[in-house]
Amino acid sequence: MVRPGPSPSSVGAIVNNYSQGRLAIRSATAPLVLALLSCTGGDVRRPVTVTPAQFTGLRWISGSWRGTGSGVKPFFERYQFVDDSTIEMHGSPDSAFGTPGDSIRITLRGGRVVSKSASSWVATSIDSSSVRFDHSERPGNAFTFRRVSHTEWTAHIEWTGDKGVQTISYQMTRVP
Repeated sequence: MVRPGPSPSSVGAIVNNYSQGRLAIRSATAPLVLALLSCTGGDVRRPVTVTPAQFTGLRWISGSWRGTGSGVKPFFERYQFVDDSTIEMHGSPDSAFGTPGDSIRITLRGGRVVSKSASSWVATSIDSSSVRFDHSERPGNAFTFRRVSHTEWTAHIEWTGDKGVQTISYQMTRVP
């Protein structure tokens, strides 16, 4: 079911809204919404054990970013390491971050990296230029952040629906 509402302000909002069983985006992406909401199967990936040094290797994501792609209005995200084991993300529909949007916390606890907001996603792959999170309760649903350069990275979302594995990607560009 698609509930009316504003367009998501970030990749986190899209992932969060999906995990809550709702996704409020433009009608042009309604087929995507229906596919996301019908996700139930897929490959099960196991969480990886992550060292503090590996987690620190994700510092490339720190900063403010503009997201574009897949026919959605540009959105903005700010990632900040608040300590050596926690990253906070705050999303906004505007580049000045004047309008609050969604937020997530990515934490390293006991060797496990978890992205938590409305639902929980666990890191199943990590290296110095990417991290993949799989949904803790819905196998086959995942997102990957992959560094392209100092000023760009991609957010790749995948899900398993009635048409098999489907994907969508967003380009994230550093905002000064």
